[in-house]
Amino acid sequence: MVKDATSTHLSSASQPSDPGQSEVFLGLLERALEAYETPPECEEGERQLRAALLHIMADQGHLRCLLALKGSLAQRVVDAMYKVHHLYGSSEGPQRRRWLATLTIIAQGAKILPSALTIDAQIHEITSWPAIFQAPMVDILEGALSSGAQVCVKKYRSRPEIRGAVVKMFIKEAIMWSTHPHERLLPFEGVYRGEGGLINIDWSYLVSQRRPFGSLSDYLDGRPNADRRKLEQVVHGDVKSSNVFVDAEGRACLADFGLSRYVDAQVLEEFDEDQSMAPTLATDVWSLGCLIYEVYTGRLPFSDFFNVKTGPSPRDLCRLHDAIVVQGKRPSKPSPESEPFASFGLTDEDWEAMEWCWARDPAERPSVHELFAKLYTDGL
Repeated sequence: MVKDATSTHLSSASQPSDPGQSEVFLGLLERALEAYETPPECEEGERQLRAALLHIMADQGHLRCLLALKGSLAQRVVDAMYKVHHLYGSSEGPQRRRWLATLTIIAQGAKILPSALTIDAQIHEITSWPAIFQAPMVDILEGALSSGAQVCVKKYRSRPEIRGAVVKMFIKEAIMWSTHPHERLLPFEGVYRGEGGLINIDWSYLVSQRRPFGSLSDYLDGRPNADRRKLEQVVHGDVKSSNVFVDAEGRACLADFGLSRYVDAQVLEEFDEDQSMAPTLATDVWSLGCLIYEVYTGRLPFSDFFNVKTGPSPRDLCRLHDAIVVQGKRPSKPSPESEPFASFGLTDEDWEAMEWCWARDPAERPSVHELFAKLYTDGL
């Protein structure tokens, strides 16, 4: 009986060698879920569930079982963990990050999403072409909810050899985006998907509000005299102008959490397979410097190395790597008479801030707070 329950609820590759450990784990988990799911729902029940799951997570063997859940039990756990994550509040901290990282790994392993993220309303008039934005792995399209609200839908492209990795990225982005609401983040509406329990990446879309002015680069192209210093900057994991959108009030909002990760959740790193190319705060700061450069100059950094319309080729990337990493090359400073200085408000202090972001040693790059102080010491 224990063997049947274990094979039903746990991935075979991650089952503990001791069947008794699985039995204890499943018993603890089932009792915690039953107590939580028994009416009436209340915050005290949520706190008891959180305490029970934290107790399970404190044991490495039980944690391994938790991260290997599949099927209906995985869905119950993911739904419960997602619902009670609000108990940590909106402020970031190691406990909240660890909770969300655990939730994400369970969902990725079981190829599921929290049920609360699914959009029940139909999306009409998804415009497949022209796309608002295209990248090698994603298309951003326009659409409309049945309520009439205009939305953007993000669809990941996939091939058989990378399908598993793409599904994991989709799940991580949906959970991270939905659990980090902020006035400077593009509001997330939910996930629009086809029928079925598991994620079908061919029929699943990340849905966000449509911003009237489009991306930051579109906004600046149409408004060359815009005040660049008052377009507030943001940091996450793939900072670039196509991931920053401008609302009707001219405020910049960040989108695209596909490359984001939970900082300081190191205790889970041995269970997370996606660490090799994980972004860091230092890479975010480098990218932020590049974004500031693009805002003021209207050009991509190092654009003389590749065709901007088609993007860098593999040979271009090798040349870029040699120039940046080996030779230490950095974007060149515009002349004092150039448009960035003469018309767009670029200052020597701004350029020093960019160069600080591009320090060769990541440890020498500024924190976000240090960079903000550097850019806004004149009171802007």
